[in-house]
Amino acid sequence: MATLKDVASAVGVSVTTVSYAMTGRGSVSAPTRRRVRLAAQKLGYSPNRAAQAIRTGRTGSIGLILHDFTQPASALIAQRIERAARARSCLTIMIDAVQHSEDTGGLLELLLKQGVDGVVWALGSRPVKVPEHLHLVVMGQAVDGMDSIHWNPQHVKKQGEAALPHDLMATEAVELLLERIDAPDRATRSIVLGIDRLKALKA
Repeated sequence: MATLKDVASAVGVSVTTVSYAMTGRGSVSAPTRRRVRLAAQKLGYSPNRAAQAIRTGRTGSIGLILHDFTQPASALIAQRIERAARARSCLTIMIDAVQHSEDTGGLLELLLKQGVDGVVWALGSRPVKVPEHLHLVVMGQAVDGMDSIHWNPQHVKKQGEAALPHDLMATEAVELLLERIDAPDRATRSIVLGIDRLKALKA
C-alpha cells in the first residue's frame, strides 16, 4: 500500500506538502495540489482515517444540515458540498432537517457525537443551541459572531436564484469551515459573494 512518503517522492515535494494537498489545508498551489492528487491516485494511496484521528484528533468528516433534500435547490447544494468536501479528502454526513425544524440544536449535538470536525449549516435560519467547541459555518445569511457566507442581495436580484453558481458557494463554505477547524481561535469571517468575488474565484 502506498504511503505519504511514496507520493511525496513521486511528486518531488515534502510529506507535509502532500498532507496539505490531500486535505485542502495549508498553503499549497493549485498546480501542486493537482499533481499530488494525481500521483496519489496512480499509486493507489488512501488516507488511513483511524490513524489520522488518533494523530490529529480529527476524523476528516464534516456535517451538513439542510432542509428537505427532495427540493432541487437543497439537493444541488448537498451535491456541491459533498463534492467540495470529497475533493479535500473529507467525508460528509448529511442530515435532512425537514422533520426536525423544532430541534435543530439536537441535530447539531447528533453530528457532534458522530465525531464531525465541523458543520455547514444551510437551513436559511439562525442556528440555535450550538454546542460549545463545535466549528460551524452558516451558509446563506450573515450571522453575528459566526463564520458565514451568503450572496450579495443585489447580485441575486440581478442574476436570479437559478443562475447563481452554487458550486462556488459550496466550495467557499467548505474552505471556510476547514479554515476554522485549522485555526479555531481566529476572528469570525463573513464572506459576501457578489460579482467581484466570483470573478476573483474563477480567475
